[in-house]
Formats: sequence, C-alpha cells, structure tokens
Amino acid sequence: PKEQRAVRDMLRRRMQLVQLASKQLLSIQNQIWRSSGVRVSSSQIKKKSFEVTLLRHHLKTAADTNLRIFRSIQSEIKLLEEEAEQAIEAPKQLDLLQTMTGIGPVLGLTILLETGTTARFETVGDYASYCRCVQSLRESNKKKKGEGNAKSGNKYLSWAFSQAAHMAVRYEP
Repeated sequence: PKEQRAVRDMLRRRMQLVQLASKQLLSIQNQIWRSSGVRVSSSQIKKKSFEVTLLRHHLKTAADTNLRIFRSIQSEIKLLEEEAEQAIEAPKQLDLLQTMTGIGPVLGLTILLETGTTARFETVGDYASYCRCVQSLRESNKKKKGEGNAKSGNKYLSWAFSQAAHMAVRYEP
C-alpha cells in the first residue's frame, strides 16, 4: 500500500545498515585473528565494554575505527527499528508471523511490508517464487537444461526469509 511505502523503504535502509555492520564486525575479528592469532567472538565485540587491546599502533587504530563505525551503525539501526515500530500499528498477521522461530517484530514487519497483500498471488508457489525461495532450474532426465530468471522476485523478502532461517537454526533447540 502507498501509505506504507516510506516505512518499507526505511526498513530496506535498515537491511543495508545491518549488512554494513556485519562487515565492520568481521573486519575487527579478522584483524585481531591475523595479527594476534586470538579468536574474538562477535558477542564479545558487541559488548559496550569491549576494547581492542590485543593490537598495537596502526593495527589498533584501524580496528578501533571499525569498532566506532560498528557502534555508530548499531545506534542508527536501533533508531530505524524504533521508528518503524511506531509508524505502523501491528497487524494481526504480524502476531502470526512471530510465532515462527527466528521472526521478531522488525523482521516480521519487513516481511509484511515487502509482501503487501497476499491476494495478489494465485498460489503458494507463486509467493514462494516471488520470495526467491525456490530454484529456477530446468531439468530433463536428471540433466540440467537451463535456469530461469533467478533474479526475478523480491530480493528483500529473500533476505528476510534467509535471516529468519539463520536465526531459527541458531536459537531453536
């Protein structure tokens, strides 16, 4: 719906910031690992008390810069999430989506706003295809004959569902 597009676009910016924050986090981990041989978990780096103490001189300066950028991005992500949650009243479908492990309020809202009305999809398969959750492979006699348009569909929904799957694997016993 037209009135929800601005919030949808804001959640798309959030997705970009999440990816950028992940790059900063990995950069810090890799710098510490390459220079000191010590593995530092992402949960350790995310703590407010974390400081880069294993590195010296220029390497420490570079890692500290990445850490400040990471923390700045995290605060911007939080602002976007708060604004998105305030901008739209939670529809009933959001409660249903959140019953799935891995889908919280922000990811659920992203899925709802990217999907729009489900009435526009004739079948469940059409929706799965739109979400890029199915392969576009053509086979005959167990031989690959080609691929369809693998980039067709909504890349943001694809990302959202892959995030949900990743979270489910991490947190569902």
